[in-house]
Amino acid sequence: MPVYQFAITHKPKNNFYQVLGYSLKQLCRLDEAATIYQKAIHIKPDNFRNYEALLEIYMLQNKWSEASVYLRKFLQINTDYQNFGIKRGYAKEKVIALTYDDGPTIYTKQILDILESYQVKATFFVVGKNIEKYPELVKLTLARGHELANHSYNHINMSVASPELIKSEIEKTDRFLRQLGVTSTIRFRPPYGQQSPELLKLLLQMQKQLIMWDVSSRDYLQKHTQESMVNRVINHVRNGSIILLHDRFSKTVKATEIIIKSLKARGYSFKTIDEILT
Repeated sequence: MPVYQFAITHKPKNNFYQVLGYSLKQLCRLDEAATIYQKAIHIKPDNFRNYEALLEIYMLQNKWSEASVYLRKFLQINTDYQNFGIKRGYAKEKVIALTYDDGPTIYTKQILDILESYQVKATFFVVGKNIEKYPELVKLTLARGHELANHSYNHINMSVASPELIKSEIEKTDRFLRQLGVTSTIRFRPPYGQQSPELLKLLLQMQKQLIMWDVSSRDYLQKHTQESMVNRVINHVRNGSIILLHDRFSKTVKATEIIIKSLKARGYSFKTIDEILT
């Protein structure tokens, strides 16, 4: 990093700022990283990657007004971008977050039991209509110390939904979670990972973090076996990784235990999204 600081001092360039900003994020020095990305924008105001990085930093810091300002600037140069959000925690230590989408389902209890046996906490992005079907599983998930988050009510594609429908889907599931005892921050992940600038605008207005991932098990693809899922996760994790899984497949139940055992053997510990971002 000192090399880039020297280079910036003597001959400022956008790519130097980007590398330095990225390095500072890895060190969890988010205020400094934000300053660097702002300087990069001053040099190259049409580079949307700098705006994307600032949006992620401000969401991590819950700086909603700043995030809204840079979203507006971003959309002036790129109106079709659909990959916003927090994709990993910037941790110095070997920690990762297991996340499960689409539950609760008939497989959720088995996953909870595996997590309990290894004393691992995870984050479950639950679907509202499934909460209605399995409220006791939601209560059990909460009672065992896991984080519950919002994955919409009907599991719709939010990249094509109206702002009114998106808001209704999020608020309805939030209400169910509150009624079942969730008192902490409720984060959001869109179904299929599909999103739009309109979705992010709404989430910023609601002061709600958009959580994505940097490692996918791809358990939703039929061609991926338990073994290939495990290998994919183990070979791609890094400090702060957010891993995408789904608690609606039997193969994910079996893969969960192997992933935990393998990563523990490599020195990793497990945290919820709330823990890995704070």
